[in-house]
Amino acid sequence: MSESLLYISPYLPEEIRERYERTWHSRAGLNEMQGTIRSLQTDGWDVTVVSPVIPGGDGFDTYPVMRAHDEDRDTDVVVPPTATVFGLKPVNYAITVVFTLVYTVLLYAKLDETVTVSYNLRPETAVPGLLGKYAFGSPYVLQYEDGLFVHRSRFLRLIAETTKRLCNNHLDGAVCTNRKLEQVLTTDNTAVVRGYPSIGMPETLPDPDYADPDHVVVMFAGHFDRVRGIDRFLDIATTVDVEGVRFWISGTGYEEQKHRVRDRVQQLDDDRITYFGTLPWEEYRTRIVSADILVNFQSPEAPISEYTFPSKLLDFMSAERVVVSTDMSDLAEALDDQLVIGGRSTDELRSTMTETIEQYRADKIDTGSHARDWVEANCTHEHAGAQYGCVLRAAATH
Repeated sequence: MSESLLYISPYLPEEIRERYERTWHSRAGLNEMQGTIRSLQTDGWDVTVVSPVIPGGDGFDTYPVMRAHDEDRDTDVVVPPTATVFGLKPVNYAITVVFTLVYTVLLYAKLDETVTVSYNLRPETAVPGLLGKYAFGSPYVLQYEDGLFVHRSRFLRLIAETTKRLCNNHLDGAVCTNRKLEQVLTTDNTAVVRGYPSIGMPETLPDPDYADPDHVVVMFAGHFDRVRGIDRFLDIATTVDVEGVRFWISGTGYEEQKHRVRDRVQQLDDDRITYFGTLPWEEYRTRIVSADILVNFQSPEAPISEYTFPSKLLDFMSAERVVVSTDMSDLAEALDDQLVIGGRSTDELRSTMTETIEQYRADKIDTGSHARDWVEANCTHEHAGAQYGCVLRAAATH
């Protein structure tokens, strides 16, 4: 069996983002793709990345094929040709999909016995894999990260649901971030790989230079949209009646989201709460290991929360911190010993937060050490590579 593999994913390292005027990207998503490439290489696969890019910018421009070599991962990255038409996103999206399909046909024709891994059920990544299966006999495996078919954006829901209907019954295997996504798929050849801590594995983390021995520090770190729970965090922080507590806030998002959260913190006028905004990367890493309790208050009621795994949890767990989370997705069944599952309502979370702070102060909580052990066992490239390898080899004999 060949070890050649096409990884079709929106892989956007800095060189590509600059050329295509992509001013914003998901740092967590980029970390996930980088970790996936490393894991596949660890299992012996020769990875070529095909990265469909929908350009930014407001003018009219065309982009020929871009070829780059990712030195850090020692892999070739190819961006299919595309164009941008005066900022018309649906038009730009359609152009990218069509050009990617044409280009991958040419690429498959040059390669022998290639396996395909497509990142998520999106037309520009999943449909080329489907074409590769039936036109060139390439085993077809999905890397399933997010259930975009329940996204709050009607446009994303439409394209994700359409792609799911088109591709789901033809998959030879899949690697998912949680069990809920596995249940959506028709293939039984699956594995769960949660991901990789973006701040690094436990032994690589910085010293806790911002630790505050006089207070219990509770930190929110994540996206500032309403689904990820920043408003719920602030509602709880202002009503937690425990002495010696400090609350830190760091996050990402569009400028209007950051301004909204900053303004709300100022209006609360609570000197226990510190708003950092988007921290420089090294300071973010250091703040994470300096906090005592880290929170994931993503809304369990949001449909997308059922079909995702918050990658920031791996950062929190790698740092050996106590983590309090809403009861979302499959966390309660999969990570009950590693996390404090605080319930679904604001009142439940407030009660859990108060109890956790008191237990932490009394040194009666040890989920942090269990979390670190779990990361060391389940988040290495070797472990993930073995999981991918089992699915890929079974797909090749499907």
